[in-house]
Amino acid sequence: MSINDLRGIIRDGGNVVIDANTLSTSDFRGMVRDSKKSGSHITLKNPNKFSVSDLRGAVRDGQNNITIDFT
Repeated sequence: MSINDLRGIIRDGGNVVIDANTLSTSDFRGMVRDSKKSGSHITLKNPNKFSVSDLRGAVRDGQNNITIDFT
């Protein structure tokens, strides 16, 4: 599945679980913005790829639409 396909699902309101290892920072931030607009929810697994600054920015952008899974 391409990033554009995944973003389309998010824009359509689909809730998704995403592995951070498959994403660039810009793709992830775009998905977060899409989720805020559509009301969908993203759970990010393996977040250690991203900096704390990137993750905090995503949380601010997505507000209640993102879960970061540190397990």
